[in-house]
Amino acid sequence: MKKIIATLATVFITAALSVSAFAADVSSDTQVAIETNIISDANLDQSAAESKDFLVTKSDVKSFKGKFTDLFAKLNTLRVECKGLWNNIKATNQNIKSEWKVLKESLKGKDKAEAKKILADLKAKIAPLRTQVKTLHSEIKSLREQKTAEWKNFRAAVKSRDELKASSSLNNIINLKKQIIEKQKSLLQTKQEILNLIKT
Repeated sequence: MKKIIATLATVFITAALSVSAFAADVSSDTQVAIETNIISDANLDQSAAESKDFLVTKSDVKSFKGKFTDLFAKLNTLRVECKGLWNNIKATNQNIKSEWKVLKESLKGKDKAEAKKILADLKAKIAPLRTQVKTLHSEIKSLREQKTAEWKNFRAAVKSRDELKASSSLNNIINLKKQIIEKQKSLLQTKQEILNLIKT
């Protein structure tokens, strides 16, 4: 009888220990799961907060662009110069057309063969200058395309609030604008040479 009681007691104690151990394991697993979910939720919250930083409002963009006041001031000065040169080039074009008409009118009183020779000689002198004009126009077009690409880079940098890239793009735009102005000056000079040839 004592043996049976002892055996039953051993079984009950073993069972009790197993249940408590299982409960402890379950409790531990549950705690790990809860902690994992909390960490996961915290990461989600952090990601949401970070994504809000990438939403750039108009006022943010305005204040960000304010960091480049000096560069924009340089660019505006170059724009004024550029516009002035284009106006001079247009005026010179009009003068060329007017002087060409005057020349043709003056040749009407001359012998046809003589008039034809004068025009042929003049066109021969103007031909290399016209080629130069075409080349300059092509180069200006290429520089403008590069400038357009840099403006896209600048806008992208502003959206991502990358001050270094935005500054680099603006400096590139300024350099390209300066190159365009130099080409415009050459273009104006060439047009004036054409005008002078027609006048003489």
